[in-house]
Amino acid sequence: HSMTRGATRISPGHFQNTRSGMKHYKILDELNVATINDQNDLRRVVYDFLQKNHKAVYDHTDRLRIILGDHDYYSTDVGDKLSIIQTACDEIDISRCFVEVASTNPELESEARKIAKSTDESRRLSCMMIDGEYSKIANDQPTYSYSSQIPTKINLKDLSDRETHWLTESKTFCMYPWIHLNASPNGEAMPCCLWDYTVPMGSTKENTIQELWNNDKWKELRTSMMEGREHPGCVKCYGQEKAGFFSNRQSANKHHGHHIKRVSDTRPDGTSDIFQLTYWDIRFSNLCNLSCRSCGHIFSSSWYQDQVRLAGQEWGRNNKALFWAGRHETDMLEQLMQHIDYVEQVYFAGGEPLMMEEHYQILEELERQKKFNVRLVYNTNFTKTKLKDRYVFDYWRKFDSVGVGASLDAMGPRAEYIRKGTKWSDVERNRRMM
Repeated sequence: HSMTRGATRISPGHFQNTRSGMKHYKILDELNVATINDQNDLRRVVYDFLQKNHKAVYDHTDRLRIILGDHDYYSTDVGDKLSIIQTACDEIDISRCFVEVASTNPELESEARKIAKSTDESRRLSCMMIDGEYSKIANDQPTYSYSSQIPTKINLKDLSDRETHWLTESKTFCMYPWIHLNASPNGEAMPCCLWDYTVPMGSTKENTIQELWNNDKWKELRTSMMEGREHPGCVKCYGQEKAGFFSNRQSANKHHGHHIKRVSDTRPDGTSDIFQLTYWDIRFSNLCNLSCRSCGHIFSSSWYQDQVRLAGQEWGRNNKALFWAGRHETDMLEQLMQHIDYVEQVYFAGGEPLMMEEHYQILEELERQKKFNVRLVYNTNFTKTKLKDRYVFDYWRKFDSVGVGASLDAMGPRAEYIRKGTKWSDVERNRRMM
């Protein structure tokens, strides 16, 4: 899921079953029909598109992607559009190529299932539901291109050449050091969660966030990004991009690029005078109810006894099961609340965030201020959805955007083995409730 930034999901039961094994298929050609509402025009454009690729598909086993710009307001149209596309696929022999229909419409999957009942398996449409911010096109109907680097909340015409270069062309620039700080439960402070932890930037157990904001390391990071120099802490994003993926760096520029004026106002030594955290990612503590085999004591208080067995009794005497990211238990929450007027996105992880008092206090403050446009993103084991008398679903339903990355590696007994402490029936119940 790591793509908190416009994550996509593929609906079940389509093209994967027609081939042996799971492979990665590139886009052979792409058609954006978001601006076409007339059915005759849509039919003509789709037929032309498929005919154009009629010969090419015999040399490829890739995807033809058709993008519908439908959202909730256009839900009555999506079924008709899918029918037109499916009919064209049935009449033109493109069985060697997957035809993928991408849309923001919540009815996409249900409409696709209706059509699939009368469709030959080899020519069935692949449907991709697109979540996230929607960039604007010609007639202001929304569509979304996951790999596009164009910022979603600002017009490039309003930017200087240098600002445009930073956001769309630079191979090193990233918005995070101007809007964001990540803190692990052990107090390690980083510009983001993908930062190379072997490159230390400071500790929230020793300093406030504001003190870290313009320390020498943070300032040097900003200047290196502005000047186009690679930084050793950013190697994971560089690696993702070299492998052809859309990186965390690129996503930061796309979804937070509307704060680019902060970069232009940065002092020559890298000092940023604007201290307003718009994207939060503070792991308040290591409190967790599971001791997953892929985890450790830093991120799970339940791992303590296993860690004592591995490291010895002396380690156990010098360390505690539960600890906090700040200088004291409520330190980080108190600091973050000073930025509540500026927050646009919160990433909750841990530990287990759905067990944490801080998590619910943040939701309650956002609710009190009616800031339901703040995007909530989670990394959770999804075994707990209640804390005392608070049900997380009672909060989630009020917000415009909630993304849940649930740590589910397997089902039933295998899930309970991998993530020790899991009761699979609880996970199933929580999923049904959501």
